[in-house]
Amino acid sequence: RLSEQVGLLRQLWSEPLVTFQGEFDRIDRACINPRPRRMIPIWFGGFTDPAFRRAAKLGDGFIFTASLEKAQEDWTRVEKYLSQAGRSAADFGRELIAREANTPAEAADTMKRWRDFGGTHACFPTMRKGLTTIEAQIDYIAEVRRRLDR
Repeated sequence: RLSEQVGLLRQLWSEPLVTFQGEFDRIDRACINPRPRRMIPIWFGGFTDPAFRRAAKLGDGFIFTASLEKAQEDWTRVEKYLSQAGRSAADFGRELIAREANTPAEAADTMKRWRDFGGTHACFPTMRKGLTTIEAQIDYIAEVRRRLDR
C-alpha cells in the first residue's frame, strides 16, 4: 500500500491531471493545484529489512531513530539495498535522530560522529530530558549549537 501511494504522490506532484488505478487506490481525474515546483523528497524510517528495501527502492532518504552504532549498522543494510536497486548512495539522505543523547555534549558528539560517518542530517529531541520550561529547552538547543560550532 505504501509503495503504491509513493508512486501516486509523485504522479500527482508532476502531472496536471491524474487518473490512477492501483491495487489499493483508485483516483479519477484528480489534480493538485498549484503543483509543487520540484519533486518533494520522500524519506522513510523503520527498523526492519522491508523498510530498508522500500526506502532504497522508492525513497530519497532514511531517518534512523536508533543509537549511533545501530544507525551505522542499519545504514550498511540500506546501502546494500541501494546497490541492488542500481541506485547511488551518494545522493541518498540519511538522518539520525539522536534520542540516546541526554546532554548537549552527548548530542553534539553524536551528531559530529554521524556527520563523520557520512550522515547528511541529524536532530536531537529535547523531550524527556527533564527540561521543564521553554527557556530550558532553548538553552539546551543553544548549548548543542555552541558545541557543534567549536
